[in-house]
Amino acid sequence: RMQGEIAKNIRLVISDGRVTSITADEHVEAVEAELASGGDSARQFREFCLGFHPGLLWNPGDQIIPYFGYGAGVVRMSLGDNEELGGAVRGGYSRWLFFPDATVEVGDKLLVRDGRLL
Repeated sequence: RMQGEIAKNIRLVISDGRVTSITADEHVEAVEAELASGGDSARQFREFCLGFHPGLLWNPGDQIIPYFGYGAGVVRMSLGDNEELGGAVRGGYSRWLFFPDATVEVGDKLLVRDGRLL
């Protein structure tokens, strides 16, 4: 959810710790507007989290995915100020993005396919 809209199938390209490209099937303009509102730090990579606990589930019909307890296979990626995490990005802006249907590859290993932990 960005700028009051639900963006669908967001794809972010991150190079050297910075978002360099954004596409989405729906409401890409809301994603661009949200990041523009956060200044330079809004395009900086903050953190990547992958849920592993199979017992923590969220209801796909809910409007909000909880910060804690989103369960196995759900990706939470954050952009912005990472000072509290020991990083060098400042600016005050931070935003959590949840990807419940993500596919995650690390090197040549597939970890998550369509939101399912493998």
